[in-house]
Amino acid sequence: MGVLSASYLTVDGEILSETRSGVDTDYLTDPLGSVAGLIDSTQAIFATQGYWPYGEVQTSVGLWNGTPFGFIGSMGYYTELPSATYVRARL
Repeated sequence: MGVLSASYLTVDGEILSETRSGVDTDYLTDPLGSVAGLIDSTQAIFATQGYWPYGEVQTSVGLWNGTPFGFIGSMGYYTELPSATYVRARL
């Protein structure tokens, strides 16, 4: 799975960015904590996603570079299979 092949920067449990194959990508999040956009090292947004209320992708523009994080992704939720979502332990 892609989650293991990347390293992530977190602050107070929130995932802010990733490094995958030497490429740094910052996450642009919405108020819920969903990853709504991906930003490259030049601060250009190269991919965006919008979500329906229960996490289904509503819109997707650009190349979503392999990151599994989407709906509430900054809190650690990720899609492992089309029908399985991982929800990490919460304190």
